[in-house]
Amino acid sequence: MKQLRLTNANDETYDLPLDFWIDSSPVSLNSNISHRSFAAGGRQLADGFPLTRVITISGNIRADSTAEMETKKREISVAVLEAVKLSIIEDEVSRYIEVSTSNIEIDQEQGGKFQEVNIIFQALNTFWEDETESVDTSILAGDDSFEVDTGDTDFIIFPRIEIEADQSADIPSVKLTNISDGGTSLTYNNENFLDGSTVIIDSDKGTVKLNNGDTIDKLVVPSAFIRLQREVNSFEYEGAACTINVYFRRRYLIV
Repeated sequence: MKQLRLTNANDETYDLPLDFWIDSSPVSLNSNISHRSFAAGGRQLADGFPLTRVITISGNIRADSTAEMETKKREISVAVLEAVKLSIIEDEVSRYIEVSTSNIEIDQEQGGKFQEVNIIFQALNTFWEDETESVDTSILAGDDSFEVDTGDTDFIIFPRIEIEADQSADIPSVKLTNISDGGTSLTYNNENFLDGSTVIIDSDKGTVKLNNGDTIDKLVVPSAFIRLQREVNSFEYEGAACTINVYFRRRYLIV
């Protein structure tokens, strides 16, 4: 059974009636075709990455009385207007996408007991993501290597990486390199990264924190926020002994 759920900024949820479904969710790709000067055809100059999308949900409000219909319409209206997240909840797979309300179309009531509703959301993120966050944990003895397997994901992932100084050692310098992403690396130097502390590098938000305090200024230039590719990602780590937790949500173009 598939259930559509709306969540607001306060994490309050509303389950749409079961006969509401996703009617349309087209995706366009970033495209820029340049004509060849001396040959037929053209050349793609853009990256081909998916652009933002519009999601249309259709369904029916059913009620046994005019009063019940009025209550249900108000509940749905408030939930739609406040929604920041649309989720698909199933027995085996649950995924969500960040949204903003764009339009609501409500047809004429049929005898006061039946009314069709169309909801149009602007997706703030092109991809659906797992409701449950995955985590890959590695305990490293210093200047070590480890792997992160993203499994069945459709696209590049921007993870949250937590480096714990929990091996009785300070970590004044850290360098992480994803060999599977063309050798992209990040270097973090901070003499205050002491035993018992935790550094959190959020590649999606573009933040770096030591024990919840902003320390993005401790990134060494040039550094790049770590990405995870659609494969087993091989990392090289330079630094003292630690535990690294890599948190991520798999991404899907189609659900």
